[in-house]
Amino acid sequence: QPDFSVGGKFVTSLRYGENPQQQASWYRQLGTRGLQECEILQGKPLSYNNLLDLDAAVSTLLEFAEPTSIAVKHNNPCVVGMGKNWEAAVEKSIKADPVSVFGGIVAINGKVSQKSAELLTSIFLECVIAPDYSPEAMRVFAKKKNLRVMKATQMLSWKYNIRFREILGGVLVQSHDQVEKKFQEDPRVHGDSPSHSVRE
Repeated sequence: QPDFSVGGKFVTSLRYGENPQQQASWYRQLGTRGLQECEILQGKPLSYNNLLDLDAAVSTLLEFAEPTSIAVKHNNPCVVGMGKNWEAAVEKSIKADPVSVFGGIVAINGKVSQKSAELLTSIFLECVIAPDYSPEAMRVFAKKKNLRVMKATQMLSWKYNIRFREILGGVLVQSHDQVEKKFQEDPRVHGDSPSHSVRE
């Protein structure tokens, strides 16, 4: 295999890394699209752990075409809610396991309405990310000043090309896992998951 190199462009310094004693910065990979495109509509700057959870939430969300709301905490998806519309999906993702969702990040693959915003602000969340929000939803979010509300208009077109993982003395590189359509549609996939998955 040929040698390879990866370039990164500085995005911002972060307050700290995974733990308070660690320094951290955010770089975007050259020639790629992703979280650096987000517009932070309100809330505090993103942390290192926020970015890890956002990555887990959005990358999981991209596996679904139907209206879906996904909650992630500690870098693990804990709830997936799907419905006939985004309000139903958000309601299911919040009510399925509010204990696990508490303090997490919620990603939605459609426009957030006032009703959805009211559900999302009924518990403590770190971040909400979606392609768009209604003006009424933003007025609801404004009551939660510390909640990070992120608008990612092109989120559903993002994709991984290759995945990296650091090991001692090196880096492992692999192609992104492309889940086959027949596997996605198998109801056993959703029924056997240790996380909560709620459908209509």
